[in-house]
Amino acid sequence: MSESTTCSFLPSLASGTRAMDRVKSFTPLLNCLSDGEIERGEKEREKELTKHRKWNTRGCQGI
Repeated sequence: MSESTTCSFLPSLASGTRAMDRVKSFTPLLNCLSDGEIERGEKEREKELTKHRKWNTRGCQGI
């Protein structure tokens, strides 16, 4: 791709930094979870995956 084409896709930046009031929304967070909370979350995700798999395969039965 030529430089002129590339520049037309990229927005121009007004500043290389974010305003201090917006920094917190872009900062990663560290969640400390107990073993029980991790297991509960995994079971919940597995339950959702199973539900979606059942829902998605329902339409393929007539093939």
